[in-house]
Amino acid sequence: MSECTHDCSTCGESCADRQEPQSLLKELNPHARVGKVFGVVSGKGGMSVCLSSESALFTGPPDPQREQFFVYDAEQLAETILDSIQKTLQEGFTLEGGDPDALDIWYYMEGEQPLELPALGLSWPIDQPYQWEGAKSE
Repeated sequence: MSECTHDCSTCGESCADRQEPQSLLKELNPHARVGKVFGVVSGKGGMSVCLSSESALFTGPPDPQREQFFVYDAEQLAETILDSIQKTLQEGFTLEGGDPDALDIWYYMEGEQPLELPALGLSWPIDQPYQWEGAKSE
């Protein structure tokens, strides 16, 4: 075995550095359906999530709904989506022993606009971390 130069393009060895990285993605729940994808940007102290205006958050519950994921109205759907994204990011990106609730999540819309749900008369300032209770009524 030759001495490692850390240039895998010139090496024929099968060392640990050459192994394919494992995926961090988990399988989707068989009852779930992925529609629109959103962007996530991380920075000091938190993460910002850009939500597409074509997501279920803006279009409301599907018709017909799936029994496994039934929601009563657009407000319940919006709160479920926003809280779920928040908790998923907090739990997934907090180091062991850390406090997931200390990771702030900010939501905004395309064009770096504050998150607004006109059908519900709710909005969240772009400069404050998300809290459902922090919504401003329009």
